[in-house]
Amino acid sequence: MFDFLVQLPAWFWLIVLGVILALAFFLARHFRVKSLKVNTGILEIEAERKDKKPTASTPESASPASGVSVSGGTLDVQGNVVGHDSQMRDQYTIRAEQVIFNPQPDAPTPVAPPPRDYVPQHVASVYVQRGIETQVRERLLAGNGVAAIVSVYAPGGVGKTELAIQISNELRAQFEKTFWIDCNDKTPEAALDDTARAVGCALTPNADYEGHIYELAAYLGQRRYLLIFDDVRADNVPLFQQFMPPAPPCAALLTSRLTEISHLIPTNAVFHLKTMNETQARALLETTLTRERVDAEADAAARLLERCRFHPLALDIAARMILKLANEGVKQPLAAIEKRVAQNLDALAAGSDERSNLFAVFAISYDDLVQADQTRFVGDERA
Repeated sequence: MFDFLVQLPAWFWLIVLGVILALAFFLARHFRVKSLKVNTGILEIEAERKDKKPTASTPESASPASGVSVSGGTLDVQGNVVGHDSQMRDQYTIRAEQVIFNPQPDAPTPVAPPPRDYVPQHVASVYVQRGIETQVRERLLAGNGVAAIVSVYAPGGVGKTELAIQISNELRAQFEKTFWIDCNDKTPEAALDDTARAVGCALTPNADYEGHIYELAAYLGQRRYLLIFDDVRADNVPLFQQFMPPAPPCAALLTSRLTEISHLIPTNAVFHLKTMNETQARALLETTLTRERVDAEADAAARLLERCRFHPLALDIAARMILKLANEGVKQPLAAIEKRVAQNLDALAAGSDERSNLFAVFAISYDDLVQADQTRFVGDERA
């Protein structure tokens, strides 16, 4: 019946389609339809009709929508299609001359968090004052409020690190931040990199060593920081001969086994941390064993202090041995360890950890000394 429709030419159907579209737009306008969607199969266009016609001086912003939205001559598809301003929006007319796609900008690079200050914890639960803390604090804060580079030297195991931790904690309120850098056997370049990383200074990748020194010094010159360089050795002394935190506004505390550090590194003050006296050594023993246990074996405790020469590391190792025996049920653990130490001082060489082995620490101290000081060191230890 409708076979004749198939025989109609294509131009006829184009005319019919145009009439249908014209009628649809006419009806939409006549009945004041608020919006009209046309889906082409590729893009979905949504035009929203407004009663108030926009003007060039009062442009209307596009309403957010998924897909494509038209407003004031601008088409947004998470980007922009820019065309002429249309004064007849109720006719749903779009006249576009240029299409510009603006992808969403890349997310901004996250800003690196500010550096977090760090100071290690004390080994013992209670810090035993050594008698030079007040002088060190005063020198660190001397001159324009904050202006000193101070060094403390002593053989290994005497307590330089513990003193530096105590000073750092006491002075934290005087500085914006406090940073701890372990130097030990690092090269000057490695120690410099660790310092920059700790304080949050981004060094230029292609700059040379001297350039990095300049960058770090300039960075610290704008900040009121306290820097602790712990265990400075001959390996990294060249760094401190070229670089020191600007003081003011910064301050720095160096600890080292090097007795000649004042001749190698320019500092405002140098303090020699001596080994403990009997009162200090007993107080250290009590922090680990408790006063009651030390009092219960007072004679053995006095002999142990003498045999350990009031050396903090030796006493710390001995105290841990005593606790081990006490936990095993030995009735007089302090006397037992004192006898073992008397028979063979090698009993204090507990474990392979450099920081827990008394003689390993002495060996490092000995290697870092000049020949004259090596002779004196051996003499002092044998005396």
